[in-house]
Amino acid sequence: MKVLHISLSYQSASALGGPDLTVYKLCTALRQQGVDVDVICTNLATKTTVIQPSSFERDVEGVHVRYLATRKLIPLGRSSFGLYYIPELGPTLKRIVGRYDVVHLHGYRDYCGVVGHWQARAAGVPYVVHPRGTLPHQGHSIFAKSVFDRTIGQMMVSRAAKLIALSSREVESFIELGADRAKVEVVHNGIDVCDYDPEVSGQAFREQHGIGERFVVLYLGRVHMIKGIDHMIRAVARLQKTGIDAAAVVVGSDEGYGKTLVRIAQQEGLAHLYLLPTVSGKQKQEVFGAADVLVYAARVEDFGVSAFEGILSGVPTIVAAGTGCGEVVQRLGAGTLIPYGDVDELVRVLRDILQSPGEARTRTLAARARVADLLDWSDIATQVRRIYTEICV
Repeated sequence: MKVLHISLSYQSASALGGPDLTVYKLCTALRQQGVDVDVICTNLATKTTVIQPSSFERDVEGVHVRYLATRKLIPLGRSSFGLYYIPELGPTLKRIVGRYDVVHLHGYRDYCGVVGHWQARAAGVPYVVHPRGTLPHQGHSIFAKSVFDRTIGQMMVSRAAKLIALSSREVESFIELGADRAKVEVVHNGIDVCDYDPEVSGQAFREQHGIGERFVVLYLGRVHMIKGIDHMIRAVARLQKTGIDAAAVVVGSDEGYGKTLVRIAQQEGLAHLYLLPTVSGKQKQEVFGAADVLVYAARVEDFGVSAFEGILSGVPTIVAAGTGCGEVVQRLGAGTLIPYGDVDELVRVLRDILQSPGEARTRTLAARARVADLLDWSDIATQVRRIYTEICV
């Protein structure tokens, strides 16, 4: 079976969010199961920079990847990814897409997906839409998203051979777009347990950034208005006023929201806010090693890789109820759920965890095996391979 994956990035642009890693992990696992996988993506490194000016190709663990030169055009609102153009994408797909049994589109409201679905249709190749949490109308550019949904989006979804949702919440988002429920399959993102070691010390990270407070309340991910980071900062400020020596540590790519967080900290009288850039590999492990609790309570989060990374690292984790992430965490008994935006409840939960950190960590470590069983990449790849087989019958 030969499958073409089309994605915004591929193990090349961690600042663009979770799919950069999860698409790579899925393709690698599929390759290990005998699926012939190729990838086409942009050459973007961030929203505004490229890996190199021209297109290039390389093999990544047996997966052939084409990184196509991408031109940014105009933004669509503050902090929006905006419009971009990939001159070689259409011609390349027109030339090669007919060689594949299935086209797998990662993303939804983006240039890659739109062109990918057109070319797959033209060649008579079935395609899968895998939005990876991008279906809800969240953050900026709400009007543009609504227009897309009523036009191209509904067409993409209705013509797809299969639709992959990260959670039951994302299934409902598909239904709201008019999708046929029978086409929708729930497949979670996977995670490699071996990448996360609860025994890694965070002392070097603390010393590097001068974090001297007793407790670290961590957020790790995109620094964006929908992530609920402002509530975390307000909660930590209240804890400080009650005598709990805690720092709010925010680690991730700043998408224009950092200045707002600094202003909120100043308004709340919190001098213990640390805004730090994206980390990966050993540094990410050290960040989790330094954390006493992880707050990942976003307004909309269909999966939330950071939450499960924290749990696998032994960090007590708080997520928002009513989200796909909260659904999985609750099912596994792996963390604490709070209503989105309820600062009083967040303060209460944080206080309970920080007053008995050993007990909270023990409960979290007990959930590691359950997370590993549900989210093993080999099992996730098996589910996706079954979907491909059903399409090709």
